[in-house]
Amino acid sequence: MPRVNEDFICPDVNGMDSKRRERLLKEISIIREKGFEGYFLMVKKITDYARSNRIMVNVRGSGAGSLLLYLYGASVVDPVKYRIPFERFLNRARSDPPDIDIDVDYRERERIVEFIKRTFKNTAHISTINRFELKGAIRAVSRAMGVPPSMAGHHLRKDILKWAERITGKPSHISTHASGIVVSPVPLVNVVPLKKGNKGIMVQAEKEAVEHLGLLKLDILGVRGFGALVHLNKNIPDSDRQVFDYIGRGKTIGSFQIESPAMRDILMEMRPETIEELGIALALVRPGAKDGGYREVYMRRRRGEEPIDYFDPSLEPVLKDTLGVFIYQEQVMEALVKFAGLSPEEADTFRRALTKERGKNLIPLRERFFKQADKLGRKRIDEVWERIEVFTRYGFNKGHSMAYAHLAYKSMYSKIHTPLTFFKGIINARGGFYPYFAYVEEARRWGVPVLLPDINKSGYGFTIEGKNLRTGFSFIKFLQKKTIERIMERRPFHDFRMFLKEVSPETREVESLIKSGCFDSFGLSREEMFSILYSGERYKGKQNNHWLQELEVLSFTGRHPASYIERDMSIGDIDGFCGDITITGRVTARRSVWTRNGKRIGFFTIDDETGYLECVLFPDRIYYMPETGSICQVKGHFDGKNLVVNRVRTIHSGNKT
Repeated sequence: MPRVNEDFICPDVNGMDSKRRERLLKEISIIREKGFEGYFLMVKKITDYARSNRIMVNVRGSGAGSLLLYLYGASVVDPVKYRIPFERFLNRARSDPPDIDIDVDYRERERIVEFIKRTFKNTAHISTINRFELKGAIRAVSRAMGVPPSMAGHHLRKDILKWAERITGKPSHISTHASGIVVSPVPLVNVVPLKKGNKGIMVQAEKEAVEHLGLLKLDILGVRGFGALVHLNKNIPDSDRQVFDYIGRGKTIGSFQIESPAMRDILMEMRPETIEELGIALALVRPGAKDGGYREVYMRRRRGEEPIDYFDPSLEPVLKDTLGVFIYQEQVMEALVKFAGLSPEEADTFRRALTKERGKNLIPLRERFFKQADKLGRKRIDEVWERIEVFTRYGFNKGHSMAYAHLAYKSMYSKIHTPLTFFKGIINARGGFYPYFAYVEEARRWGVPVLLPDINKSGYGFTIEGKNLRTGFSFIKFLQKKTIERIMERRPFHDFRMFLKEVSPETREVESLIKSGCFDSFGLSREEMFSILYSGERYKGKQNNHWLQELEVLSFTGRHPASYIERDMSIGDIDGFCGDITITGRVTARRSVWTRNGKRIGFFTIDDETGYLECVLFPDRIYYMPETGSICQVKGHFDGKNLVVNRVRTIHSGNKT
């Protein structure tokens, strides 16, 4: 790979403040010393290509700790501003190449991968070795013996099981890794065995083996939420009070990484006022934060219910932003430097060892930590070590958290200030945490009308039409791409018969177009068009329930499907109310968790045209769990926050896609 000269790395280095200039020169020195200039040039070329083609990309993970990658435009995070150490990403004590994970709009991932293959030549996909589980092993052994398991006699079944147990855990077959790409300065065939895969050539080695061989690897990860971000200017203000107000109220449906029920709960409790605090919220939502107990400690301290304890004055600048609680891995590194006097390189080695090792292997680390801290006259060394040791099992990467916090803020900014573009992007990306029909309804609640498709006005995807969004042809079920292309080439159409003559679509496609409302502007009823389609025979389907037709072929309707059903109250009516209620809405998400005593609790979200509501199913009601997309009547007790469900009645399956 090509070398990188100093001017290319940072042409405007002399215009920087001294802090950033010093940081950048340190990074460049380490990169050159380790021989990784070509690696960083690769990332810059990929980023430049993506930006020039309006493809949203961003480096996540520890790569957000590089000022060089920030200046390249590969990362949204300024690591100097947020005190993210470069040593977490790359330092002189590390011999292996750093991991650079690149998030990209999932619709454009293959385009980026093809660019990498064209540009860097000696590339291949990383492989995944799939291993036998017991059931698969039994099937494989049975096939080898030529006997279906159901037909095997008692003794043969025992033999099959014996051999199946022996191969359980052994390699079964090789497949293409979901995101990994390997790049080599020499032909890969000289380094590692290759194989043809379904996405092209792949190395017959997993990620760990690739690292062991010293080959460079890139993770190109497709992300759905990027569809609503690509249009944003990099320099939007990062302290818009309206944005943080909406975030603190949990109005974040559609916003990158902060829209799940669990995330909205934390945001409404924390009410973050800065991007740094938003990053903390993203770290706290992870299961490890709850399992480690530090989520609740932080929340109690934030509410003023517990005093803040920094253990030692040297740790106050390290833990001040997180109220004395270790939340980030980088804080552990900084604590090891400030409290025990280790170098940044030693601190990263400690962090990595603490993450991987347990038991006796920690004894030398512990002894060194105590010796160094004692030399500096530190107190409460036992408590600090215990916190660090426990934390490393659950800690989160600050660079990753801050990268996602920036993107979450930007997406919320877009939702508030450019809602048409925002909703167009996220719906065309087919949604994020929720299915796309949930974003159609959120757009309407946000004041953005969503129009049904029109044969002479719709585009391939959702398009902006004045102050409205117009549904695109690709969202109509059973409509083929070639038919969409013919429609867009041969329109305008003046009437229904002209359309049939010019386009010659399949009957099922015409049915879907009629049901979606595509021809409503022609002045004929849908029933009349069905009669024409069937050569004069009268249509035998339902006559007046057009919303059911729309639901069938679009997964949404001209207005929220719950509004077509007689109800006593809507979700918007229960604000400030506590007590028994009956609510009708559509299920937009669901999940379940197992308790420690082996019982299952269910959670699901319903919405209507006025809002959304979180519902809880305790183990004795778990059998009421509805399907995503279904329209349900839910009875239960509303406690002011969640609906504790007693009964669910499904009114319609919802015809979700």
